[in-house]
Amino acid sequence: MTINKATRSVDLFNTIRGAAVAMMAQPPESPDLQERLRKLQTTLAEYLGSAASEGILVEPDPIETEDDCTYGGGEMPRLTRAEVLHRAEQCVCGEREQDYGTPEDNFETIAEFWETYLSRACVDEDGCVYIDATDVAMMMALLKIARIAGGAGTRDSFIDLAGYAACGGECADV
Repeated sequence: MTINKATRSVDLFNTIRGAAVAMMAQPPESPDLQERLRKLQTTLAEYLGSAASEGILVEPDPIETEDDCTYGGGEMPRLTRAEVLHRAEQCVCGEREQDYGTPEDNFETIAEFWETYLSRACVDEDGCVYIDATDVAMMMALLKIARIAGGAGTRDSFIDLAGYAACGGECADV
């Protein structure tokens, strides 16, 4: 990675951080927030340029979540289809919609961000798509930005945003 690319990565991270801070402190219609989001879009476009990226195959290791704990060392309880669907219904019809807005609106915003990113960073001149670990980190950061922009956002959203940016920087070896 060249110094120029590293500098641009730092600029992009700082722009993401500035937009995230503005989102926490200002209402969505705030001119300052809107300007920061425009700057983020411009910085992202400049960062991506037209350079092709190489992809790698990533096979994720299974991870445990707080829902997976065994409470006392016993075996994890087996979930039935009905229980999985019930838990999913609680998530998508409850707090998440209050936090992030309707899925249709939120997914549309995420799609716009991802389409811009993918078309500039992950498609080569032959139309082949290559996604590497840094691209995943950037897309997850964009997901968090879209969620924050579409609703109240949660503390975890901002922590996750910073975490994805940090992981992306590490993946890019900045």
